[in-house]
Amino acid sequence: MDQITLVIIGMGIVTYATRSLMLSMNFKIAKNLELFLSFVPFSILSALIFPTLLVPGKDLDLSISNHHLLAGIVAIAVAYFSRKAVVTVIIGLAFMLLVKAITLNGIFF
Repeated sequence: MDQITLVIIGMGIVTYATRSLMLSMNFKIAKNLELFLSFVPFSILSALIFPTLLVPGKDLDLSISNHHLLAGIVAIAVAYFSRKAVVTVIIGLAFMLLVKAITLNGIFF
């Protein structure tokens, strides 16, 4: 096996072992820590998404020609009103493809 495969297998074993250990010990988390940890997924998702929306190239781009930002705004609106992740992803991707197609045909932007 190559080194990458071994690293993936090793990380899987470590992840499974640590989670199994915590579950078998009936581990309890303090309420304050649980509240703090509840914000971690949103923070990580924001850290991954917002740089792509705001800096699609090398510089900050808040213009209407930033397709990523436009699709992100539409996806945020859809997520707010629909509250469904699948609908948000599908409409966000469809909007991005539509904007790209319009741009390639030279109609707008």
